[in-house]
Amino acid sequence: LMSFYWPLPALIAIDNGMSAKFIGFLVALNTLCQLVSSIFWPRYAKFADRTRGISLGFIGILVGSVLLQNAGTLIPAVIILSIVPGATYHSLLNEVRNSAGSLSENVSGFLRKDSLGRLIGFAIGTIGALFFRTSQLPILLFTLTVFFSLVASGMSGGRGLASLVDDSLTELITIDRHVRSGKVLWLINGIGFERSAAPYLLTSALFSFGFSTVFAQLSVIIEMIFGDASLLYFMSLVSRFFMILAYQFTGRVRSPLLFAYALRSSMMAFLFLSTVNRWFMVPFFIFSGAGLSFLLTFYNLRNLRLGSRMVSMNLSTRLVAYSAGSYLSGIILETGGIIASGLVSLSVILLAPVPFLFSEKVLKRQRTIVSLRGP
Repeated sequence: LMSFYWPLPALIAIDNGMSAKFIGFLVALNTLCQLVSSIFWPRYAKFADRTRGISLGFIGILVGSVLLQNAGTLIPAVIILSIVPGATYHSLLNEVRNSAGSLSENVSGFLRKDSLGRLIGFAIGTIGALFFRTSQLPILLFTLTVFFSLVASGMSGGRGLASLVDDSLTELITIDRHVRSGKVLWLINGIGFERSAAPYLLTSALFSFGFSTVFAQLSVIIEMIFGDASLLYFMSLVSRFFMILAYQFTGRVRSPLLFAYALRSSMMAFLFLSTVNRWFMVPFFIFSGAGLSFLLTFYNLRNLRLGSRMVSMNLSTRLVAYSAGSYLSGIILETGGIIASGLVSLSVILLAPVPFLFSEKVLKRQRTIVSLRGP
């Protein structure tokens, strides 16, 4: 459902004649709301009621899909759809972590299903865009949400929509009580980093900022090239497919960072070529998806070495940087066009690995000196 939702705000904005600057603002807002969601829900889910948490997420999608039907309520729709559905995701993930069996196998299985679900969501969006106008897609999202929520409610022995609404309201009251009592303040604990991790975080921030100056405007770019922004669903489907495919190889390479660097730098060449022949956007999305799998592998491996606190800090750094780049993306695109957006993005991406690689080189040299001096 969320992968089906993801392109919708930008598509609706384009359909209503809104500017690239406004779309950049929407993406920046969406990213900051995801930051709130990523900090709050993983911690709150540890003591929340699983069933009520799942229900709350579904109701959030229903309310958001109603608001999406009016261009004047795009901003509150984005806020709700970027924050509330996280209750469902993290309630399910927390249940998986607490279930019997191997933790790594349980989580891996959940993430595989999540990737498949996202692929299906883009496929539904691709088919939906063929048969429905953009203004009708929020209705399709609402219908799909009702269907899946009824299925989920039936499987858990609930009473349908009445049960979902009742559970959601109960959980909202619980959340409000925790906020008022001050218990929610502990949720920000666990975010921090050592100074030695600063180059790694800077590299993460530069990558995210560089990608955002183009990716936040993909709907507008596709509209400029193809004349139909809804093709973003098909392109995202292609990207997600090659991302999943590339995961089969990420564990076999010594340096996932360099592979990600090569793939995501090269994809910008296809963006430039797409201004000459629009179908170069297909390999752009292929390289984008494959490169993302290697980049996420690099992040995961590095986070494991640095500890659990770094997971939150790295994600927060990336989201803030992506939000900043998204906000500027509309200005860059409206001022200089696709080429300018690509050049800004490519310049930052080329610079991104330098802080991390330089710090690793310095650290390696220091270890060599220590080993030569002996005990």
